[in-house]
Amino acid sequence: MTKYLGIVVAGGNTHVGALALAAGGDLPARTPFSAVVRSIADPLRAARAFAGRPLFMINGRYDRTIRPEQARALFDAAGEPKELRWYDGGHWPPQNAVDQVVDWLAGRLIRTRSASRSA
Repeated sequence: MTKYLGIVVAGGNTHVGALALAAGGDLPARTPFSAVVRSIADPLRAARAFAGRPLFMINGRYDRTIRPEQARALFDAAGEPKELRWYDGGHWPPQNAVDQVVDWLAGRLIRTRSASRSA
């Protein structure tokens, strides 16, 4: 369940201004008791609630833990602004993917800081 909590926590927290997910996605298709699980923590509902805030996702094309279709389902549920990038690998992102996340987050922090200074 921890693989899905980042979006769930961020979706319900208006203090989160931007979110980067490495290997983020929807629940697996065959999640036991999925109706019960979704009533408590639904990644798709959370992604829709996060709309209007920047979302960056980076996922592995060959991930067997969070499969590409799970990543795509979460991405499709999210509102704009959003971006999805793929790396050639499995569940654990390679260093260049981690660097992309860092660069994306740094860009959001710089913009946020600049905007707050001019206000």
